[in-house]
Amino acid sequence: MLKLKNIAALFLASLTVMTAGCKDKSVGQKIQEIMPFQVAETIQAQIYPTLNYVAKVEAKDKVELMAQVSGYLEKRFFKEGALVKKGEVLYQIDPAPYQARVRQAKADLAKAEANAKNAKIQYDRAQNLFKTKNISESKLDDAQAAYLTSNSAVLQAKAQLDLAEIDLQYSTIKAPISGRIGKSNFSEGELIGTSSGVLATIVSVDPIYALFSISENDVFLLTDILGKNRDISSVDVMFKWSNGREYSHVGELNFIDSSLNEYVNTLEMRAIFPNPQGALIPGQFGNVEIKKKTPQTVLLIPQIALQQDLQGRYVLVVGEGNKLESRRVTTGVENGELIVVTEGLKKGEKVLVEGFQKVVPGMEIKPVMKVFSLEKQEKPVSEAEKSAESGKQTVQKGDAQ
Repeated sequence: MLKLKNIAALFLASLTVMTAGCKDKSVGQKIQEIMPFQVAETIQAQIYPTLNYVAKVEAKDKVELMAQVSGYLEKRFFKEGALVKKGEVLYQIDPAPYQARVRQAKADLAKAEANAKNAKIQYDRAQNLFKTKNISESKLDDAQAAYLTSNSAVLQAKAQLDLAEIDLQYSTIKAPISGRIGKSNFSEGELIGTSSGVLATIVSVDPIYALFSISENDVFLLTDILGKNRDISSVDVMFKWSNGREYSHVGELNFIDSSLNEYVNTLEMRAIFPNPQGALIPGQFGNVEIKKKTPQTVLLIPQIALQQDLQGRYVLVVGEGNKLESRRVTTGVENGELIVVTEGLKKGEKVLVEGFQKVVPGMEIKPVMKVFSLEKQEKPVSEAEKSAESGKQTVQKGDAQ
């Protein structure tokens, strides 16, 4: 009887444990199915799409001065590092030998012209004598040949005079462009010539270029901003130095290469900036920001919502019944912690922003909203608007005085 009671007690205890275990498992499954995860709602907003790249400042024009005649460097007229104007005299090579050659060429021309004049008289006389049968035809031919030869001698003498005058002009070296001239590689008194190399270098100052390259993937982003016709007038370009200081003048795109560089797979581009104070110096590095002049209505999501696999980018969207579904997306430009989505999502849809290793498509979650803010953007200000504002402030200051 005691045995039966013990067996019954053990049976009841086992049943209680099994029941409790089943309840705990059921509760655990239920908790797992509705685990909370942070999600974010797609944002529809108007933004000024921007792209940023590292750029190098480069002069619009660069000229290396070289001697075109030989001689002693008689005088240097410029200050190294100074601004020079087109046509300004920079160097003077000893002109004396070239002045003498000009005088010699002028004398040779005068002699040739005198011979030609005499040959013309002799030819005219021979023609008259031939008509009266006083000279033979061969004598007439000789006179004609002498006349034609004297004319060619005149042309040759003129050419020699032109060459002598050109060499004399080359002895005075002038600035072919306006800009800033660098260090002189030769001093006064040195013998220089056509094989001496570069005397000095002039680089133009205003306007000035900023060169940069974009990756193959960014070509699509650029097309989204400029349009299929690559309307470079639809964007402004800003420049920032490497220390973060922003250049005060707005530039514009003025060149997009026709093909990618086959070695680095990038597309070369160029912006041009006004540089009246010479603040931008060739060789400087900085960042250019390409910004659309007019706002575009776009859809944005947090960048952390994006996932990547072999097929491309995708997000996990909270679907019907709070179940996750995988969705392929096409993205555009970045905006702070957000990124533009051009295809794959609609306004108001929610995307997962955390716990990607803990979930799978089809899993039910408990959405917890997280708010992401849109980066504040200022409307691009053109050079004309800046000038108008500056003039307005000047007038107000004058009125106050």
